[in-house]
Amino acid sequence: MKLVTGIPIALFLKDARSGEKSMIEKAVREIEELGFWGISMPDHIFHPGQSLTGHTVNENPGWRYADPQTMLGYLAAITDRVKIMPRVLVLPYRQPFGVAHGLATIDSLSGGRLLFCPGVGSDFTEFEVMRLPRNKRGKMTDEYIEIIYRLWANERATFSGEFYSFEDVSLVVRPVQQPRPEVWVGGSSKASLARAVRVGEGWTPTCYAYPAIQSRSGQTEGGPSGAQSSSVSTGRLVELKEWADAEREKAGKPPLEYVMSSAPPLNFLPKSKKARRIPISEIDFFTCEGTVDEIRDEFLAFKEAGSTSFVTNFMPTTIDAYLEGARLFMKEIAPALE
Repeated sequence: MKLVTGIPIALFLKDARSGEKSMIEKAVREIEELGFWGISMPDHIFHPGQSLTGHTVNENPGWRYADPQTMLGYLAAITDRVKIMPRVLVLPYRQPFGVAHGLATIDSLSGGRLLFCPGVGSDFTEFEVMRLPRNKRGKMTDEYIEIIYRLWANERATFSGEFYSFEDVSLVVRPVQQPRPEVWVGGSSKASLARAVRVGEGWTPTCYAYPAIQSRSGQTEGGPSGAQSSSVSTGRLVELKEWADAEREKAGKPPLEYVMSSAPPLNFLPKSKKARRIPISEIDFFTCEGTVDEIRDEFLAFKEAGSTSFVTNFMPTTIDAYLEGARLFMKEIAPALE
């Protein structure tokens, strides 16, 4: 079981600006010592809108998103063993040559610890401001992935596509991991899973119940319709995994890594808010809030549905609170997932 955690970027930036950059290294090194397999970095260039940090849709705690490639280079320098990854790097925002070169450099500096998580993106504002064709983001992502793979694996690469064409091009730095680092494709749609089936080793969707919790019948409760397209339920995971495993087998490839993300930080409560403890078989999504037993049940529900690994986050109110959550998770929840 590969366990990955996101890091509290807003706190890190605040500490660095106030001259307390050692707090970043303190936190990340403890995450490594606790036994997490990987550390992930989110990707937004502009303000991403509403946040679910406190598990309320209207709350905005002022999250900040550092440039992922820059931050990954820094993480490579202050860690020794843990995998480092952008989750998810939105490829249409960037031309593929800089991504290929930057990530290859990070893989080299880290001694081969990079994991690549590409995605198509979704935020309307970011696409609009950058004058990017959002309706072509899938095609752009597919082409950019192919370009990056060719540049990584070949001393001299040639390519002809809709957005870029080139001949006999060589990267100055190529990744240590050959022919390329492991790839987990990000996204919660079947299209993203199909992309992972074709070109990746893993798929990493979000499984948090937003903008509203859906019932098992598929009806959305207490929020707008369309929640299912932005999140994967336990039932949906079972269906999608069956399809993807069959497709991988037909292609002569091993099964994918299914890396479910609980999304918002886990909010451990001393006492349950629920009238009853929900059976694992009835859990559809992560709520990320509850007692240790309730949150453990949510992870076990996704493990039973087919998840092979997890990405999770911890409350970023302070560095100490963040690490307290990480310690509690590794002590009380991680052993049950093995």
